[in-house]
Amino acid sequence: MSREINSCIICDNAAFQPLYYPLRSPGRIVRCDHCGFIFVQSVENNRSIIDELSARQVEDRLRCSRDLDDLADCWEETELTAKLAEAPALQANAVDALERIARYCPPPGRLLDFGCGWGFFLDAAKARGWTPYGLEPLPGHALYSRAKAGAEVLTDILRDGTYQDDFFDVITSFQVFEHLPDPAGDLSRLQKALKPGGVLLIEVPNIDTWSVSLLGKRHRHFVADHLNFFSPSTLDLIFRKYDLEVVEIYSPTRKMSVRHFVSTWGGRTMPQGVINGMTNLLQGTPIWQKQFGLNLGDIVAIIGRKPL
Repeated sequence: MSREINSCIICDNAAFQPLYYPLRSPGRIVRCDHCGFIFVQSVENNRSIIDELSARQVEDRLRCSRDLDDLADCWEETELTAKLAEAPALQANAVDALERIARYCPPPGRLLDFGCGWGFFLDAAKARGWTPYGLEPLPGHALYSRAKAGAEVLTDILRDGTYQDDFFDVITSFQVFEHLPDPAGDLSRLQKALKPGGVLLIEVPNIDTWSVSLLGKRHRHFVADHLNFFSPSTLDLIFRKYDLEVVEIYSPTRKMSVRHFVSTWGGRTMPQGVINGMTNLLQGTPIWQKQFGLNLGDIVAIIGRKPL
């Protein structure tokens, strides 16, 4: 993948200030002088994470499942196993988001989850009265999502004409827009697919947080597949640019198990010996699967409404 941005996707300004060149980033990270949007200006193919992998690892990562039985032989199986272990917390997080959406647009109606992954959110949406739709580029994820939620899930990226105009009552997207080569174009397409009066919720990592200020280029947000770094203010600006009335911006509290916290969050911040010790101590006890809420302010969500 290559990408070169010469003007800001939010304000069209062409003056940028270099910020970071993190080792794990695919290119130079800059900030727009006018609106403050932070993004990878150019993606350099020779700095891809793929360079660090063996030929077999590359093959395993790029290969996707053809059917559900094929999942067991694919890299997706490992991810799915981890997601299933965390399913109660994922469902709880989905319900929290759906309850917030219902304040502005209650079910029934059509709901699209853009980048629906394994379908946990669509499953929760269907249980609460929505007709679920999904869009997911990874075939194995899409297959499982169809089976789990009984949803109409397309295996594709978002294109002009993927969905008819004014079709969905609600569109959601969780942890997707930071990855997109063309986030402005995709937001415009989603806005067109939304009914007048419909609601769009987007959740992304928050670049405007104390932990980024403290850690700088070492922050976990700066990884090989993150291209766009939004803040509450730049989300507000891009929603208004594409004619979406902003009704709420908030930092969601994430429910997770102690197991997930130790294995995932701990893996980024603690020595492996500490992680192994905690795992040996807690695994098999009731505490290991116990849920708790965590809000470090490093995730931001925005809800907008399409004008009538």
